[in-house]
Amino acid sequence: MTESKFISILLLIAIVAVLSGCATESWLAVGHKEMNKGNYSRAIECYKNAIIEDDWCSERLGSCQCCLCEAYYKNGQPADAYEACKKALNILPINEPESCWDTAWKLGLKENVINSIKGHNLHAASWSVSLQQWIVGPDGFNIQLSYYSNELGRYDDAIVAAKREIEVRPNNYVAFVNLGVAYKGKKQYDDAIAAVKRSIEIKPNDFAYKTLATIYTAKKQYDDAIAAYKKAIELDPKNISNYFELSNCYVAKEDYVSAIAITERAQELAPDNADIPFAIGSFYMRMGKFDEAISSLNKAISLRTMTGVGIQIAIEGNYPVVKSVMEGPAKKAGMEVGDKIIKINGQSTKGWAINKVSQAVKGAEGTQVVLAIERKNLDNLIEKTVTRETIIEKSAAPIFGLRSLAYRTRGNTEDAEKDAEKAYSLDPNNDGAKGALGAIYLDKGKYDDTIKILSNTSKDNYFARILEATAYAKTSGYKKAVQIYSSIPEDYLISTNALRQRYKGAILEALTPYADAKKDSAKSLAAKGQYKEALKEYAEALKIADDNDAKEIRNNIAGLIKKNPYLAELPEEGRRYAIRAEASTKEGKFEDAVKEYKEAIKVAPYFPALYKAIALNYAELKEYRQAINNLKIYLDLSPDAPDARAVKDNIYKWEFLMEKGGK
Repeated sequence: MTESKFISILLLIAIVAVLSGCATESWLAVGHKEMNKGNYSRAIECYKNAIIEDDWCSERLGSCQCCLCEAYYKNGQPADAYEACKKALNILPINEPESCWDTAWKLGLKENVINSIKGHNLHAASWSVSLQQWIVGPDGFNIQLSYYSNELGRYDDAIVAAKREIEVRPNNYVAFVNLGVAYKGKKQYDDAIAAVKRSIEIKPNDFAYKTLATIYTAKKQYDDAIAAYKKAIELDPKNISNYFELSNCYVAKEDYVSAIAITERAQELAPDNADIPFAIGSFYMRMGKFDEAISSLNKAISLRTMTGVGIQIAIEGNYPVVKSVMEGPAKKAGMEVGDKIIKINGQSTKGWAINKVSQAVKGAEGTQVVLAIERKNLDNLIEKTVTRETIIEKSAAPIFGLRSLAYRTRGNTEDAEKDAEKAYSLDPNNDGAKGALGAIYLDKGKYDDTIKILSNTSKDNYFARILEATAYAKTSGYKKAVQIYSSIPEDYLISTNALRQRYKGAILEALTPYADAKKDSAKSLAAKGQYKEALKEYAEALKIADDNDAKEIRNNIAGLIKKNPYLAELPEEGRRYAIRAEASTKEGKFEDAVKEYKEAIKVAPYFPALYKAIALNYAELKEYRQAINNLKIYLDLSPDAPDARAVKDNIYKWEFLMEKGGK
């Protein structure tokens, strides 16, 4: 809540209180005076009394709880503010919906705020009418409305509110950013870019540049996104998230050297942030530099390792309170969430800052710390003597999982197994831990165990899918293996990611017997004149062929079609998908067109025109690697195509555009 808005609400409450016949020196009025003086502790007591005794508060309890929330917040009591805000959000009447959303949002009550808004079923049209009389101050309610509407995904409402604000204050740069976010949500990217650029013209600001970068990223214009993120960093060089998001743009371009360089700059700003060396390690893995990856991952693990008792705390009511208990000494000693630490080694902790508490709890491994705690429903303090241990945080699980894969690739099987087991013990629900352990099972020939653990990973975890398919292939479950492998997106499989290509090679090798059988069958059928049946067998072999094998198969298909032109007819089911794809292309819905063409290719992977058509749609999406790959397939299947020259020239053009910034 902005200061001007809070003052406006206080004035409104005071006016209504007077009109209601309340004494000017009611508890509520005194609370307002104390707030204005900065005497927040005194204001808290007044607001508490007002909630109990003042008639005005009994009728408008939500507003009074909001005043109490704001007083707690300004007095540095976030936990108490949190509780007051929760109560307020549950009872606010329809004519007071926004009076403490801002403070609640700052306190992390995001879902409560959104549910409060949803509960009132408020949208742009009704809010502007019912609340205009309540809103005072330069910020304007429409700014808040457009912001919250964007958070709720109500982009049309956000656009209406932002435009209304711009009509009143045409130079409000925040309104233009909100407008851009709303347009982005509707995938109207050009309108979004124009709106955010207008914000930057009015007042260059890091948030606008960051928003602009996210829009360019959605359009896959990575060079433009990179330039915008660099401006955001220039304006706010301490915002770590901008460095991470900039590195993601470089990763999308598969420029891992630049991704590492920008992430290392973030590391200089936040040397204790374990996510940074973890990210750097993952970039080295993509490059195939496994020694460098292990070095970075070692650092990430060390930052997720501490010597202490294994609790996380927050300051509530001037005392440290336990918010979570990890596996370790505190849990062994019987400590619980909600325990209030009154003393540490006999010293009162009242008024201690969180850093002081943390330092007092930490210490050398094997040493002891005595904690006197107050627990709900118990009259007396409990004393816990806790022996400090080295503790690795649960969040280190994916780091151990990735290091396990690095060791496995280097041939350090013992270290790989230890890390995989450690990752899984820290967090058995983490996909990275499951993937690492699944790879170990695969190496040991425990194929059923591999399938079991990997089948419980998220379906879009394509690394796990490759390992799972490999396990099926190793047990001669070729059809299942091919089904899984064929479900993996093309862009994942053609990436230059070194680790990914290693595992892709392993599954294709495991499927070699099946592919060879399909090719032999196709040749035998062709020799007997059963050309359509031969095409089907070649089509099955194509699903799992490496680049060299695929080229040979397509050449064989091209030979069959040249001798028997009728084979090039598109089956009815494939034609249906192709017509749908053409319609999507005409409407400019290139992503939809790609999906339809993929379905058509599944039906008729030997039909050349499908590959050319899907390539043109990929180019519109600036997915040049996929576009080039599909044009090459087109030429393999139709080497004598009349447009072969133009197709080759398109490949040269897209290679150039890919160098300049496309994916």
